[in-house]
Amino acid sequence: MRKLLLCFCGAISLFSACKNENYKEGDGRYSYLTADFAEAHTDANKALTYMVNDAGDTLRFTQRRQLKSLNVADTAYRALVYYNRKVTGAEFINLSLIPVVAPVVDPGAVSDPLTFKSAWISKNKKYLNIGFAVKTGQGSEEKATQHVGMVCDSVGVAPNGHRVLYLRMTHSQNGVPQYYSVRSYLSIPLQTLSTGTIIHLRIRDYQRWITKNFSIER
Repeated sequence: MRKLLLCFCGAISLFSACKNENYKEGDGRYSYLTADFAEAHTDANKALTYMVNDAGDTLRFTQRRQLKSLNVADTAYRALVYYNRKVTGAEFINLSLIPVVAPVVDPGAVSDPLTFKSAWISKNKKYLNIGFAVKTGQGSEEKATQHVGMVCDSVGVAPNGHRVLYLRMTHSQNGVPQYYSVRSYLSIPLQTLSTGTIIHLRIRDYQRWITKNFSIER
């Protein structure tokens, strides 16, 4: 039986997206590179076998791959997948895992500023995706790690009777120096929310508090 997506509840440590240092401009292997938000699936041997992107397309990889970061069998991982489209399927290049964060109740959670990039509901209506950047750098505390997460500050009812969720993105700078920016993503699962649910999402940017509103449609 296939397991559900791996889910980090409340808060997660930040990660750096993978990049390929061998990229060369021109008509090479990476000239037609595609990047999709997707669910990457492993088989019984923990090998990456296929992906289902947010548009609903199922793409099988031309070769099965064993990756250290995909260490659970029969599991779907939320990821940004880099690949080349082929007639026979998809040629895997790389991937960056995306944390799936379920909101929790934690009124004391801090929201240190970060740089907001974008927020959107995936085409398959399964996720609310958030793109952001944090400032980081090497300091005296080498093991210091920033944390981001999502809390539900309150729940209300709209005039039409639909539930309203007031969410706030959390961020702990945790003493990490702010020398340069690193871009990241996270996804909020929407499968358990009923149609018509309204989400008020608040994110503290360096300039101001930003509010984004979403309505769950199926």
